[in-house]
Amino acid sequence: MQTLNQRQHTILEFITDAVSASAERAGQSLGALNGSLSAVAGWFAVDNLVSEPEFRTFVQQAFKDRDDVQAVQYARLISAYQRAGLEQQLAADGHAGTIAEAGPQGLQAAGDREQYLPILYTYPAAGNQNVYGLDALARPQTQPAILQSRDTGRTAVGPLIDIVQNATPSLLAFAPVYEPGARPSTLAQRQAAWSGMVVGVLRVQDWMAESTRDTEPGSMSLALIDRRQQPAQVVWSNSDGLDVGAVSTWTAQANISLGDGQELQLVGEPTPALVAAQGSWRPWLALAAGLIATLLLCTAVWKWLDA
Repeated sequence: MQTLNQRQHTILEFITDAVSASAERAGQSLGALNGSLSAVAGWFAVDNLVSEPEFRTFVQQAFKDRDDVQAVQYARLISAYQRAGLEQQLAADGHAGTIAEAGPQGLQAAGDREQYLPILYTYPAAGNQNVYGLDALARPQTQPAILQSRDTGRTAVGPLIDIVQNATPSLLAFAPVYEPGARPSTLAQRQAAWSGMVVGVLRVQDWMAESTRDTEPGSMSLALIDRRQQPAQVVWSNSDGLDVGAVSTWTAQANISLGDGQELQLVGEPTPALVAAQGSWRPWLALAAGLIATLLLCTAVWKWLDA
């Protein structure tokens, strides 16, 4: 019969393996998302006259298996001088004729600034109609990720936000778009050639539900921690009411790479139900194994005597 320490070690191995496998699956999913966003951004770098119907057709094919993506969007960088003309274009296309930003009471007209990054295309359109004209640069939480993506030429992932579509907790991934024909290789060249962003809106609940699909329900508590900003934040969990202090001591941990040395941390802990189940069925398993061994021994002796 296993001792308490042996049972605890077995449970820890089980939880650690499950957390590692889930983190690996989440990382692969995020990597695939970033690759698809970069492909869309690369298309705009070749042809800046891509129409919205063409954009939607391309995105629909590239993201056809992504049920965890709320939307893929294209935002164009414009100057303050270009604002009035773009707002007229938005109105002519049947959208609200203003560049907007999130405010205390919902969307409001964007304030005066030197540059804007309004969303012009989105797929799917259903459920995302109110994002047209939304200035991606206006949100302080995600602006650092946008500028990081611009300056590195790589996809960057922002912190958890409640998106304007339906307040769903989501991560925004940004892939930079540069002027057609530009091949920027330095920071100054990237900043000079920057012309927009492709944005992927990843619903965290759906992303992690898929990433942890192989974990046995009720066997472990899981939480996803973002330590990139202070204070650190639990951005997802399969249990209610968890904060960073409650989950920081959990023994099973694995990292999910976001690129450029940034990571999210997935942590896990066995539930009381799993610990109790381990303690209840293992003695019976040991007894069953002993009876089987005894039966096999008796059979062998009987055959030897019979011979």
